[in-house]
Amino acid sequence: MGKYVFEQFWRFLHLADNHLDDKTDKLFKVRPFLDLVMTQFSVQYTLHQPVTIDEAMIPYKGRLTFKQYMKNKPTKWEIKVFVLSDATNGYIYRLQIYTGKNLESSVEVGLCSRVLLDLMTGLDGYHLFTDNYYTGPEVYLELYKRGNNCSTWYDKRYVHFLSTVHVTEAPGVTVRRQNLDGTATDVPCPPLLPDYQQYMRGVDRGDQLIGCYNIGQRSKKWWNKIFIIECSLVNAYILERYAEPSLYHPSSKGRKKRDFLSFCLDVAEQLIGTHTHFEKEVVGNPDMGV
Repeated sequence: MGKYVFEQFWRFLHLADNHLDDKTDKLFKVRPFLDLVMTQFSVQYTLHQPVTIDEAMIPYKGRLTFKQYMKNKPTKWEIKVFVLSDATNGYIYRLQIYTGKNLESSVEVGLCSRVLLDLMTGLDGYHLFTDNYYTGPEVYLELYKRGNNCSTWYDKRYVHFLSTVHVTEAPGVTVRRQNLDGTATDVPCPPLLPDYQQYMRGVDRGDQLIGCYNIGQRSKKWWNKIFIIECSLVNAYILERYAEPSLYHPSSKGRKKRDFLSFCLDVAEQLIGTHTHFEKEVVGNPDMGV
């Protein structure tokens, strides 16, 4: 596929019928594709018991009613996405794009609590780990009624805990802390803290992979930024690690284990096939053969 052909493909790519879809849905231009991909994310994978919910941001500076301004971030204008991931490996199981206040919510709680309850729908019995942004007695009582076990940790001078699964104290539970002189000390801590440190980074694992090898194209069309190709690649990479574990262990000959970059290159090669040549840049109107 040459450069001109790819640019034309990207120009005319469309994911929804503007005459049939509900215009009240702010994501109507990409909703059919999102629903299809989200269904496959949940069908192709079974979550481990620990799950985590956190925010992710998609940079976008164009005109859009639901973009967010984050003055303390390197990228000021972004689309906010709430992500539910497997806490053990970062698999993206569900996501919800923030488009503004939801007037149809039946639960009288704040925005973050409402998003948390939506993402946890149908996932009764899982252990949920969140930060203080989602912490609140009302939402935790609602989740507790559904059979979910939730944990949170807020660390700023004072340490506050809110959990429905951990006991307050347990002998022998410690966390390793680094001292100024370079040595490490085992510090007694509540049982929640080691679990929080282990499982709270689920969303960050996926963000790190996406950030290192972002393949997004620059576009004035906002929905092109929500194409979630990177999310699909991350999930496929995690699935392959479980399906073909031998690929991810160094061989006796010292071959390096497979990483995310090599996986993305293999996917690109399979999609492109033998069409790896570059067409000469077309000058003038290509339809007139100038």
